[in-house]
Amino acid sequence: MNHGVFRVLALARPRSPWLADLTSWSGTGSLEIDLVRCISCDEVRARLASPQRVSAVLLDAEAVGIDRDLLADAREAGTASIVITVGTVRRDWIELGADLVLDQLFSRDDLLSSLRSLSSPISTRADLPIIPAPSIAPSATRCPLIAVTGSGGSGTSTVALAIAQHLDGVALVDAALDASLALLIGHLDPLPALQEFIEAHRTGSPGLDEARRLLHRCERHDLDLLPGLRHHRDWTALQPRAIASALDTLRNAYRFVVADVDDDLEGEAETGSFDIGDRNALARVITAGADLIIVTGRPDLIGMSRQVEIISRLIHRGIAPPRIIPITLRPIRWALTVADIRRTVGTLLKDLHPGMDLVPPTVVELPRDLELLLLDAAPLPAALVDPLGAVIPAQFAPATASSAELPVLVRPGTLGIAS
Repeated sequence: MNHGVFRVLALARPRSPWLADLTSWSGTGSLEIDLVRCISCDEVRARLASPQRVSAVLLDAEAVGIDRDLLADAREAGTASIVITVGTVRRDWIELGADLVLDQLFSRDDLLSSLRSLSSPISTRADLPIIPAPSIAPSATRCPLIAVTGSGGSGTSTVALAIAQHLDGVALVDAALDASLALLIGHLDPLPALQEFIEAHRTGSPGLDEARRLLHRCERHDLDLLPGLRHHRDWTALQPRAIASALDTLRNAYRFVVADVDDDLEGEAETGSFDIGDRNALARVITAGADLIIVTGRPDLIGMSRQVEIISRLIHRGIAPPRIIPITLRPIRWALTVADIRRTVGTLLKDLHPGMDLVPPTVVELPRDLELLLLDAAPLPAALVDPLGAVIPAQFAPATASSAELPVLVRPGTLGIAS
């Protein structure tokens, strides 16, 4: 026998009829709930994060601020989320993370049945431990995600562009806070961009065809580009779970996704600041989900030291060392030889992480005319693209379709006739 009542948070527009009914049922005791009325999404989040357990949260579909992140906060707190709709449902709330959708004309018995099936009463003696909801397994159809990161001036954007050129059916994502890929490719005023793409996933999930239309086709480079933020400050509009959802959409819409990300991965756990975690959300979400992370470095003492530091930071965040590939772009006639750079980076990594299965560093020489090609927004030369593409492990290499895999066009009337 259950002892206790359902502790319920409710967020609704002023004078919502269903909230008035809920308040009446709670006040008269006809429904065993402990109702807490919230005035904003921030208050809902604060109460979900408090030590006091919550059975369920009822959210008005028309209230401002209800999105994927708020529903995920409820799920992580072990709290059922029920969205109350009015008439026609305009969003797929279940896909966004809600446990149930109810029309505002629900009865007392409807709500009680829903609460019993989705949650449990709160004990009047002591709060029970929170049981987190099971995580949703990622789609098996998701394509490989390759993240490219590195310190400033190490050629991160150039490497990301070269890797994208090497692959087929690729989406190139500029996820750096100071975006530059659109400039390299020659799209000076690209709209929509990353902010609009992620915003589309905050309260919904665009179809794959619609998602592809939000990217820019770059015929000369044979890739689809998702340009970056127009201003550094625009990171304040991004939410971590919307970023993750947008990334999932891209990984289901393309054969490969290549992302240029910053090397700053600090979050709340390292700094005690929520703002730092939000600012670095793009880099943190992408590197955490990447199948392969390429870390670029400059061919000098500071550059190599910085490259090793970034690799160590990734390892400390739980990234498996075989997923990390160090790459250094070396100008022709540079003071340090290829052997010097490989030996220095390799030695530093082995000293910091003895016994780990680390990928040896790769050094690629820059073509002489690279800057002129970039100024003309021309495709990168094979002399750069091929060596960089060669570092991608076999499981990520673009497959060459055989004649058996490709559809064969047959002229009408010739089927069964030998050519």
